[in-house]
Amino acid sequence: MKIELTEGQVQANLGELRFIGAKPQFGFEDGKRTDVIETVTCNIGAPVVGGSIDIKLETNKVPNIKNYAVVKVVGLAYEPYATTTFNGNTRAKMMDRFTGIEIVPVNANDRLADENGEKIEEKPKATK
Repeated sequence: MKIELTEGQVQANLGELRFIGAKPQFGFEDGKRTDVIETVTCNIGAPVVGGSIDIKLETNKVPNIKNYAVVKVVGLAYEPYATTTFNGNTRAKMMDRFTGIEIVPVNANDRLADENGEKIEEKPKATK
């Protein structure tokens, strides 16, 4: 079952999403890891669930976002599934799975680099 979430549903069920980090998953060929990124899994802070969630992206690019920036997930979907264990007893457990197309910062200043790939430097703050 795949449930596409609207922005209102995201706010109500997950809260303000914050980017914590990303982990690229590389492909394998003949038992050896290649340099080609196949998918990216992002860890996103979701205060309503009391912690964080992992979102598997349908892209091969690591998000260009500073840590702890407020983000929006394009095409966020919730895909729960059940697992069972057989240790003499049959136990079923519901598992959460989130997928998305891409993650973008809400504020453009929360990007790590500009469109040309140049690192964005923080502007010095004036002191009085």
